[in-house]
Order: sequence, then structure tokens, then C-alpha cells
Amino acid sequence: MGWKKASERKPLWEDESPQCRAVKTLWSQWDQLLFRNGVLCRKWENDIGDQITNQIALPNTPRQTDFEVHHIHTTASHRGVWKTMSALQSLYYWPGLITAVHRSVAMSVDQRKLGGGNVVLP
Repeated sequence: MGWKKASERKPLWEDESPQCRAVKTLWSQWDQLLFRNGVLCRKWENDIGDQITNQIALPNTPRQTDFEVHHIHTTASHRGVWKTMSALQSLYYWPGLITAVHRSVAMSVDQRKLGGGNVVLP
């Protein structure tokens, strides 16, 4: 995300096209990205259009912890896909969040049925 911090000017597609899918996704949302107190955020408007949230753009590392807090932790009560996604989207963003939540909740259900371990985000 150094390119967003370095310039308000959107890089050329030719420079970004060889990058990974996540970088290309963020590039396509260039106008929605901003920095708040040195933290990269994405300006997100809800479906109704009555609320705008500055979601923190999470790097890979804290995603697992945030999923656990919003779905697996005892205070989260295994909320299911939509409530988990809503809770995460109210604070965070990363490319592939919706797919990751769907897969992780499904794995969580399977894990509980088998009586076992932790779910790892895909």
C-alpha cells in the first residue's frame, strides 16, 4: 500500500497488472482508500446508503484473530455467516473477506460437528 501513501495519483494499470489479486482489488478501489491516523482504510457505504464507515484494511496477519473474535469467541456465540460478516465489515476490510467468512463459518460448523479444533481462515 506504499503507492497509496506515496501519491494521491492512481498508478497506471500496466504497473499494477502483474501484482497479486489483492493488490489489483485495492487498486480498483483507489478512490475509496484513505489514511486515518496512518492506517489504511476503505470508505464503505452500506446497502441502504445511509451509513458510511471507514473500514480498516487488514493485512493477512490479524485476520484470523478478528474472525475468531467475531465468530468463534464465547461472546460471539458462533453467529453464522451474515452476522459474522456484518460484525467484521463494520470495522474491517480485506480483498476476499466475504469468501473467507463463508468458507470459515462452514469449516467452523464442520469442526464443531466433529468435536474439534480451531478454524483457520482460507
